[in-house]
Amino acid sequence: MAGVPGLTCPECGRDGKRESRFSRTRRHRWQAAFALVVISVGFLTTRVPAVMEHGLFDVVPTPVLRIVLGFFADDAEAAYMATSSPGLNSLFSTTLGGLPWLPVIPNPPTSPTTWRERIEQDWNNLLVASHARRLIYANIRAYANTRLGYDWNDDGWGTDTIGFVLSGVDDERRIAFDAVRALARRSDVPIEKQRLGVRWLATLDFDVAATRRTLNTVARSRNAPPSARLDAIDALQSMKANPAVYIRALRKLLVTPDPNSLELDGYAHRAVHCLVKLPIDEAVAELLTAIESKRQFARSAAVEGFRILGDSAAPAIPRLVAATKRASSTGELYVLQSLAGIGQSATIELAYMMRDASPRRRVFIASTFRSLNFSSFEAIDLELVDLIARDLLDPDVPFSQTLLSVARSCGQSMESSLTKISVDQSLEARKRFVLLYVTSHTRQSPEAVVAVLEDHDREVRRVALYELQLMEWAADVISIPIVDALEHATDPRDQRDLISLVRRFDIDDDRVTRLLIGRSGREGAENLGYNALFTLEVMCDDRELVIDEAIRLLRDPYVYCRILAARLLARAGADAARALPALRSAIERDDPPLDEPAAEAIRAISEALRVQAPLGE
Repeated sequence: MAGVPGLTCPECGRDGKRESRFSRTRRHRWQAAFALVVISVGFLTTRVPAVMEHGLFDVVPTPVLRIVLGFFADDAEAAYMATSSPGLNSLFSTTLGGLPWLPVIPNPPTSPTTWRERIEQDWNNLLVASHARRLIYANIRAYANTRLGYDWNDDGWGTDTIGFVLSGVDDERRIAFDAVRALARRSDVPIEKQRLGVRWLATLDFDVAATRRTLNTVARSRNAPPSARLDAIDALQSMKANPAVYIRALRKLLVTPDPNSLELDGYAHRAVHCLVKLPIDEAVAELLTAIESKRQFARSAAVEGFRILGDSAAPAIPRLVAATKRASSTGELYVLQSLAGIGQSATIELAYMMRDASPRRRVFIASTFRSLNFSSFEAIDLELVDLIARDLLDPDVPFSQTLLSVARSCGQSMESSLTKISVDQSLEARKRFVLLYVTSHTRQSPEAVVAVLEDHDREVRRVALYELQLMEWAADVISIPIVDALEHATDPRDQRDLISLVRRFDIDDDRVTRLLIGRSGREGAENLGYNALFTLEVMCDDRELVIDEAIRLLRDPYVYCRILAARLLARAGADAARALPALRSAIERDDPPLDEPAAEAIRAISEALRVQAPLGE
């Protein structure tokens, strides 16, 4: 301005009071206001689809909505109570215990026809969600610091409120989202309540990042119950979260027991079902760690995991084979079951292990084949077939039905191998029986089955007795040999089973009654006396003999035999009068299970005696 006289601007001609006025910023307020209006209209235009779909309140920020709704607490409670279905509410809260997967659904709203009705309905829904949020927070505060994480008592709250939130539109869900997150994080509420929050958090489909952070917190929490942590891991997997986030928590749930948990077996198996969803290398590595754990529930769960993975877990076969050499007998069984669970790719290894093992261990490994019902045994080579055949016919090797079942599965190769083996005369009957069993012809030759009832190995006799139970058509052929075997049997288990056959086939032989007298329960065959007395009552016509035997068996070691004897005496009526002292003595003894049957027998006998007594007595 040095070359200009005065304070008049040479450009616009405006006079300034001071020279500093010429450096002042010009503010165009009307233009700025107009620009703001244009920008607002443009933004609102972009939100038109959301408004058309979700309503006018969709454009209002969530914190603002929560603050505004806080001034309408009474209206919110009234809307909540008006929306609920009391009958359905009480049904799910009491009858079903408030199960989290069966939320109470509010009364279905009517479809709005005008914008005014739409706004009123959306406002009412927001009021309902606001009160649901308030109820969740109120109950969380009520349980705060009470440490009820492992208390299974359920008072029914929570299911209804979550149900109202989930059944609404996005506006309702975002209003209560923070309350559901808080419920999921709290471990001082009952288990089912925390699981309720965890299960439904991901379904709200609002703020995925915050949902993942909350689920990660629950999954890694030491205070959360295992079931809630597994729910969180399951939700993270459904959201395609990075396994590195929860793999450590999953590993702890699988192999580390929680002393407060009531569901060790259950959550270990649930953890395995989460593990198998991981990449195959990571899943196999974790299952191998679990199979070598000292925790039985972890090893059992790992077996299930290998069965689920099947042939895809084939890379684990070498480590599982190595684990069998250093595992205990119980641990080895789990490892063998894991190998068999992998499938056909592991059967060759199992067959090699059977071939190189001792006879007892061969039976152990063979049980794996039979327990998983393999339909084909192509992996069993001829050398192993010969070994199994020699084991079955070797008197120094304990006979095994498991190995016999595997032999039957080998078919003709086993038949030819058995035929080639020469045995002593004492084992001829066993050889013939095994050959018939392998070829499935035992029921066509009952004489061959009866012939092994005197074999020195109890397992051979047991298999033969089972086969005889299915030969009712051959009762005439096998009746006398069965009575002969009962007469010479020394093992109480054989005596018990033979007595059952005598009763089953209703064998009429003069020796039967004599052979049934004097039997009592023994170790390994506690119900021997019971079987004998039951058969004696059915087949013996001499009631005096049956009553005397029942009096003797009132002191049998098997409790059900004593009860049967007392009831038999009660049915005998006045004929059992001589049993009254023994029955009174039974009541005086410290034998609670026998007290009521003995008292009933005394009443029945006394009543029968009164009926028979002359009128003058």
